[in-house]
Amino acid sequence: MAGQPRLTERAMFADAVLAMALWFGDDCERARSICAELRAVVTGGPSNSPVQQHVVALVRSVTGFVAAQSGDMSTATADLQVAYRQQCPPDMPIVANAEVCAVALAHALGRAEDAAVMLGAAAKVRGPDDRTDPAVAPGQRVAPRTR
Repeated sequence: MAGQPRLTERAMFADAVLAMALWFGDDCERARSICAELRAVVTGGPSNSPVQQHVVALVRSVTGFVAAQSGDMSTATADLQVAYRQQCPPDMPIVANAEVCAVALAHALGRAEDAAVMLGAAAKVRGPDDRTDPAVAPGQRVAPRTR
């Protein structure tokens, strides 16, 4: 993001994907840094653009996931609230993505049963399991990481 004169939806989405890749690639500090930058520019303000709403929902889901995994529950909650508010009208794959990210928050808050129910609901909305997604694959790390 640094040095980019104007953030496009594509750049914001790419940075969110990069943050998740870095997180699961164990470069947690860099992932947190990208999420902080995204949070500063992707505010979730009023928008009539469905593309903008989708980008905000996806980006703030990722920032919420990373915050929850980092142990920052208040930031995770705020990020996921922004993500969910962008679901008008709801787009099921984006709702499922936000739900998977919210699972990290529920788990970090010690609500394992709620996390399991939410993960099941996300799977129902999303469709068949995506075993390539480390956020939902068997054996995923769901405990907060403080690195």
